[in-house]
Amino acid sequence: MRVKHLILPGIILLLSTTLSKNVSARPLDEFEKVVDNQLQGVIQKEIGSGYHLVFPQSVGRLAGEAEAPFTLLLNANEEYQFAAVCDQDCNDVDLILKDENGNEVKSDIALNDAPVISFTPPTEAKYKVIVKMHDCADPSYCNFAMGVFTK
Repeated sequence: MRVKHLILPGIILLLSTTLSKNVSARPLDEFEKVVDNQLQGVIQKEIGSGYHLVFPQSVGRLAGEAEAPFTLLLNANEEYQFAAVCDQDCNDVDLILKDENGNEVKSDIALNDAPVISFTPPTEAKYKVIVKMHDCADPSYCNFAMGVFTK
């Protein structure tokens, strides 16, 4: 019987199905959906300006004054846009871009709930974009979403 040659592929299929279910993202809650919908509006605006999303969008939550750092490898001489939004309990969220040495390169720390940074790296390098929840009315946390775009 030639069943033996099917055993290994069957085990691999079973494991990959089980593993894929374990690493699936959980559904967004109603507040995360709010910022995701806001970011979808930003994405459409950026697409209309000739940009496209280059990294998966990020949705998260932060307490007031907390930060979420994201390390990204950016290509030289490519124009990037970083955009963030926050939920109805947030009055001010900031975006800060730092180089590999931790030096601030650009930031949008103005009092607003939709910061945007434009940046064209002179060389290919790793950069850290930081979302900082500057002012959150909810005592526990506020939701945010961030997108990174290029032309």
